[in-house]
Amino acid sequence: MQNLSLNHQKKLRKLIQKKYREESRLFVVEGMRAVTDAMQSNALNEVLVTEKYLSLHSFPQTDIPVYLVEDKLLCDLCDTRTPQGIAGIASFVHHENYPEKAGFYLFLDDLSDPGNLGTILRTADAVACDGVILTADTVELYNPKVVRATMGSLFHLPIYCVSDKKEALLNLKKIGCPVIASALDGAVDFKEANIDGNCIVVVGNEAHGVSDTVLALADKRVKIPMPGNAESLNAGVAAAVLLYEHLR
Repeated sequence: MQNLSLNHQKKLRKLIQKKYREESRLFVVEGMRAVTDAMQSNALNEVLVTEKYLSLHSFPQTDIPVYLVEDKLLCDLCDTRTPQGIAGIASFVHHENYPEKAGFYLFLDDLSDPGNLGTILRTADAVACDGVILTADTVELYNPKVVRATMGSLFHLPIYCVSDKKEALLNLKKIGCPVIASALDGAVDFKEANIDGNCIVVVGNEAHGVSDTVLALADKRVKIPMPGNAESLNAGVAAAVLLYEHLR
């Protein structure tokens, strides 16, 4: 068990800033479950624990540095009001390209809400999706709200961050992944679209839907029936419906 130097604490506090997360390629995970998932995926660099946490819980033997910290530091670093007493510093886990082999992928086109992204990643993990692809204008993967909402799924499945959505989709289409985009105009009921096998399911921005660039590349357009009065579904719910249709 080690103590943190003031300089080390200062560097860790910078991780609340997106800019510094990107520069250091590090982010904070909260709670024992997330720390364990990060450890098992070889992404964990160090562990921060409070004296109270250690008095109540055992901690597995590890070669990863473990630091004893004050409650205030965890409060400063963590997104929750009352941190669990343990956190980890993990390395970025995403791929900065697109998948090279055919499979079942979810493509998130400029999603903006961190809670939605976290929930969708957790759902994609639950259905054994082969990977999730994020466009450049999608909310930051390592936003604390995203990380917390994934409940560790961030470490369970491949995540790809692409700078050019058109290039990524064209290359995936070439290797046998048809593009199935959620839309309203010119769309068929998702249950009639045969969402199965190798394919890319696209869910768009909460306010604007799937972009025209992506719609132009779609092999199928699908919609989820809404016989009630709601104008739209939450993006996380829409993604879940389509992901589970593939599983069915």
